[in-house]
Amino acid sequence: MEIPRKYELQTYLSPIFDSHIVYHESVLFIEGEDTAPLLFPADEILAVFSADLTVEYKKGTDWTLDKGSLVRLPHSGIPQITLAEYYPSEHRDGMDFGCTVPGRPFIRFGEGDTFIGRQAAVTYRHSGTWGGRVPVCQDKFRRFREKLTSGQPVRVVFYGDSITVGANSSGFIGVPPHAPVWAEMVTEGLKLRSGNDAVEYINTAVGGMNASWGLENIAERVIAHRPDLLVLGFGMNDAHISPDEFIELTVKMVREVQRACPECDIALVATMLPHDKVTGFFGNQLLFEPLLEAFAAEEDSVGVIPMTSIHRHLLTRKPYHHMTGNNVNHPNDFLARIYAMCALGTILG
Repeated sequence: MEIPRKYELQTYLSPIFDSHIVYHESVLFIEGEDTAPLLFPADEILAVFSADLTVEYKKGTDWTLDKGSLVRLPHSGIPQITLAEYYPSEHRDGMDFGCTVPGRPFIRFGEGDTFIGRQAAVTYRHSGTWGGRVPVCQDKFRRFREKLTSGQPVRVVFYGDSITVGANSSGFIGVPPHAPVWAEMVTEGLKLRSGNDAVEYINTAVGGMNASWGLENIAERVIAHRPDLLVLGFGMNDAHISPDEFIELTVKMVREVQRACPECDIALVATMLPHDKVTGFFGNQLLFEPLLEAFAAEEDSVGVIPMTSIHRHLLTRKPYHHMTGNNVNHPNDFLARIYAMCALGTILG
């Protein structure tokens, strides 16, 4: 079996939820941790590559399979991050944050390829089951699907924070394998699965923004584009407002769009979670998804992409650092792919 050594849309969108092959799952070794858990216990590891897919690591020299997990062997070429770097003892501006782990005052942070450049990509067969929530096609998006599948030109606007921008995807930071941001993968997936190439992609998200900013700027950044589908993703930077305030701001954004663009279907993205070992970022994010779903349940053309539930289940299988782009609140390519899988599964099935 030949494993792709470059970005391929169909491979990257192959759902993890019901497939028995997982492609390029990311792992990151920290000094002292030679075993990396996989989402599913592996029956056979087919390949282990560097994150950029240019280097193949050798079985028996660099790694072995033990009890379903990937084991990094002594003197392996697979990168690892030292404990001193991951948990620095002194603060350096822009390189770390406070840490919630007792005895560890700081924890490493880094944009660009600081983390993704040290990760490895594992492709393997398994006979396990997902066991978590699975994205389900929602009737909320029937108007958009009808336009899409009938070949009409459609416009999709993505609006939110840095996760929606695509921060830390390899294509975003300009390093191999140049995987597009998840919003672009969704757009290309819509084209691929519908056979309709007339899907216009517009991304007006801005890093660091919250739902209050989203409401203030929705006229210029969403309504002015007259979308057929809006994918709305705030929440990561709203950790310290009440769930009631967050849902109120979200409802106001939805109402503004519905008044101006009554034919627009709206997908609300329940955010992934921040790293709970990092101080200052983890707050009320877990509480937003149920409120978004309760609101959407009363709406005809508003649905929820349940990334909070999906990410929460992922974290029962493997620690945060294996699936992050900056070790705080951004996905890497692997988690960005799951964002795209979840969005497409919710909108198209």
